[in-house]
Amino acid sequence: MKINEGGGAFMGNTLDYSDKDVAIHANASQFINVKATRNNDQRKGILIWHEVSEAYEGGIISMRQGQYSPNCGEESVYHQAHREANKHFNGELMKYELRDGAYGYSLK
Repeated sequence: MKINEGGGAFMGNTLDYSDKDVAIHANASQFINVKATRNNDQRKGILIWHEVSEAYEGGIISMRQGQYSPNCGEESVYHQAHREANKHFNGELMKYELRDGAYGYSLK
């Protein structure tokens, strides 16, 4: 399988159910392209936050639907999760210093 060269890739999820067949926990999988984030200091926080948000949103969507999601195909919630994750980026980047003198970025 070829992983995209952007920030990462939605890898689907599985659900855990209660005794009453109600989804109570989602196990989301997400690939984060460390090479892409390492080479893009200013957007590092945004790229990682997007991938984490996409996995989270995919899990929430799958739990609401009561069905796990593969990483791609008609049954995948990827496109909806991607759209929802993109809604998290209305903030500005905030630069912060780490204790070793390096710096990083986060959303305000």
